[in-house]
Amino acid sequence: MIRRADAGSPRSVGMCQVSSVILTAEVGVTLRKGEELSYFQFGGSDIVVLFEAKSNVSFTAQPGVHYKMGTRIAQAYPVA
Repeated sequence: MIRRADAGSPRSVGMCQVSSVILTAEVGVTLRKGEELSYFQFGGSDIVVLFEAKSNVSFTAQPGVHYKMGTRIAQAYPVA
């Protein structure tokens, strides 16, 4: 669920080669895994994901390797 300033809520991050991040998810709507949250406008295919430390994310992706959409690149083991 998208909430305004809750801890753990989505944060848009601007990048030099991307002019805008367009949020498509609506406030109060619950998203399922794989549903669109946002998209970059005017080029760029980089993705930046930020996690709180308590998310305890373990990355399996390797630097320099390109992964197709839907491929798992990390797993979260949240700490209570």
